[in-house]
Amino acid sequence: MMIIGYRPADRAAVRRALPSRLEPHPEGVVLLNLWAAEDPGRSSGMGTYGRLSCGYIAPEVSGYDTQTSDGNATGHGRFFAHHWLESDGMRSFALASCGNRADVGWVKQTEPRPGELVQELYVDDKVVVRTTSSVGTDRLKTIGGHLNYFTRLEHPHDREQIARVAVPFVADVKDA
Repeated sequence: MMIIGYRPADRAAVRRALPSRLEPHPEGVVLLNLWAAEDPGRSSGMGTYGRLSCGYIAPEVSGYDTQTSDGNATGHGRFFAHHWLESDGMRSFALASCGNRADVGWVKQTEPRPGELVQELYVDDKVVVRTTSSVGTDRLKTIGGHLNYFTRLEHPHDREQIARVAVPFVADVKDA
């Protein structure tokens, strides 16, 4: 998994990406997250046994912070402004469980050399995002907790309906 946090030059664009019921976090960070689970045995599969991957762009939102289980880090709420899921099972699960309508897309993750991680997001079989990162090979620590994600519900009469989904996680942290 690779997460990049950035502050867009146009802060008003972040406000426009959010439903009116959510406020941008004061730090103004937008996240790009790309991950792939190559081994089907490392996931519940969400109804599909096979490779899983996900990409999203999510502005952080105010008022929905959480703490990691060790209490040493804060996670801000996040709104799925753009969301891509590889498998039909993942997209069906996201839609049925919380109304999240994700687009078709998939992430390829390679490690050409120890400590070099390349992530590519494919949409319509074209690379739309490619990142290359230098990462440590030693695990610094393992953290866990949950993050509050928000998604817009598809509703014919109200474009402002949103759902909050608390997503649990466990992650190995490496130096980057």
